[in-house]
Amino acid sequence: MTQFLKSSEVSVKNGGYLFNNNGQPVSNKEFEEIQRRAEFIVTFNQKLKGKDLVGKKPENIQDIKNEVLRELSKSNNVQFLSKPEKVDRPLTDQLTSEALDFIKFQDDSSKTDKINQFLQPFKVLKQFQEFGLFFENGIAELNKIYTLEEVIDSVTDIIDYV
Repeated sequence: MTQFLKSSEVSVKNGGYLFNNNGQPVSNKEFEEIQRRAEFIVTFNQKLKGKDLVGKKPENIQDIKNEVLRELSKSNNVQFLSKPEKVDRPLTDQLTSEALDFIKFQDDSSKTDKINQFLQPFKVLKQFQEFGLFFENGIAELNKIYTLEEVIDSVTDIIDYV
């Protein structure tokens, strides 16, 4: 029997089975598939937090020696003339700020486009939360019902890695 259920009428109970409010097991294959993708994305984001993906350059004994020599040579230098004061250039500073804001806007716009494109398969989840979906009587097993907000937050964090 097909039934139209809203997000408030579907829950995960009894070790991960999908039920309606009447306690009947329900199933929607497309919803289950997108929930599994959401679970992967959210879990991947959680595992990614705090990880160093870039790594760092190993220390080099010669670099340390050179740094010490540079510092010691600076401390022995005598300053005979003082450096000129920096000229205040408000127009240049304003133009620089606007240019950086424009670049940030371009980066944010392209990131937003990439996120929106990545989230296209999650239309089902958006429909489920806003209106509801048709479910069949049947057995479906999920660990959790992920919300669109959880997916969007995770995708925003990991979009550069997917």
